[in-house]
Amino acid sequence: MNEKIEALRTASEYILNLKNGIKTASENFQNGNEEEGNNLVPLIADGINWITQILELTKDVHKKEVNFDELNNKLEEIVEAIEFQDFILVGDLFQYEILPEVENMEEIINKSLLN
Repeated sequence: MNEKIEALRTASEYILNLKNGIKTASENFQNGNEEEGNNLVPLIADGINWITQILELTKDVHKKEVNFDELNNKLEEIVEAIEFQDFILVGDLFQYEILPEVENMEEIINKSLLN
C-alpha cells in the first residue's frame, strides 16, 4: 500500500509538469509554432499514458473507477487533426478537451492523498 501512495505522490508532482506541457503545446499550435508544438506531443502522450497507468494500478487506493474512454476519444481527435494539419484545432483540443481531463485525474490523485 505504501508503494501505491508513493506512486500517487509522484504522479501528483509530475502532473503539474504535464499540465504546463499541455498549455505550452496548445499555445504553440495556436500561435503557429507547429514544430515546437509537435515536439511536445510525444512527451505529453507518454505523460498521459504514465498517469493513466498509475491511476489503474492504484484504483484500490483512490476507490474511484476512472473511465479513460472519453480521454482516448479526445486523443484520437488530436491524431486526426494532426493528420489533417489542422494545428489550430490541435491546440484547441489540448486546451479545452485534454487539459480538463488531466485536471480531473489530478483531482482524483490529490483527493486520494488526503484520505
